[in-house]
Amino acid sequence: VKVSVDMAGSIEAAARVARRCVDYAMRGASLEEVISFRRRMTKELRATGTKRKAPPSATKGASSKAKFLAEPAPVCSSSLPTRDAGHEVGRKPPKAGVKWLYDMMNTRETIAERKRAGMSGAQVYEGLSKEMATYFKRRSCPNVRRREDRTTRDLHRLAAASKRWSLCSDATEQLRLKR
Repeated sequence: VKVSVDMAGSIEAAARVARRCVDYAMRGASLEEVISFRRRMTKELRATGTKRKAPPSATKGASSKAKFLAEPAPVCSSSLPTRDAGHEVGRKPPKAGVKWLYDMMNTRETIAERKRAGMSGAQVYEGLSKEMATYFKRRSCPNVRRREDRTTRDLHRLAAASKRWSLCSDATEQLRLKR
């Protein structure tokens, strides 16, 4: 939800409205409710016409906008899982999903090693679990590491200075390469 200075009248008021909208959303309000809350807050601020934040001592008997701006933000703990001490961490991933992920990573590495060794076709998939073999037969199995990509290898080969020097056919090309 966006709150601009034009809507609220000042940067401080816009920040305050934004914080209140976030707090309202964290308490479970829907997007429509937060938007209507923001409209109501900015409408109140524009109605008062005050442009500057009043100091905390001036809030007694001041306008509702000044009171609104001077009011401290409510402190509330997050309902999201955190890794801080004393707070519970989010639930653990399902064991079946984690096992499948590790099996897939190991199988992909095995396929890459076999392809590097020169195997091709059905030889690459021999000895793998039936589930993983059918999965990787249906899908492309690109290189496991980017540095093993054919384009990356060719680019490094092209950028190798000793190779470029050996490709030079005469002294003028070597002079150009030195620059």
